[in-house]
Amino acid sequence: MKITKQDLIDMNCDPEHVDDWFDIRKDKRAPSLTGTAWKKIVNQIELAGLTIAQGIEACCEYEWRGFRADWYANKLRQLASESSNIHLIDDAKSRKEGVRTALRNINGTDW
Repeated sequence: MKITKQDLIDMNCDPEHVDDWFDIRKDKRAPSLTGTAWKKIVNQIELAGLTIAQGIEACCEYEWRGFRADWYANKLRQLASESSNIHLIDDAKSRKEGVRTALRNINGTDW
């Protein structure tokens, strides 16, 4: 049994996400979505704590032809790391400007 776009839409997946995901699967030359493959994907989506709709949306966002809970966890860690790096850079810029202001106040010069 093959899983169709309409099957996913009937599972409350966004039709746009379904279309996008099937396009991604086609571009990546994924085989037809069989019932067995779908069961494994659903198992992994549930293991990640997502709904099927959220899992399909993640597949679209990250251009995955399938879904694995460890891929999702790694992506979340990567995004969190990138976010904290941005905060570190912003903090460094803020500290640098604070030092410049303090030096201007002490020396009465323009840095």
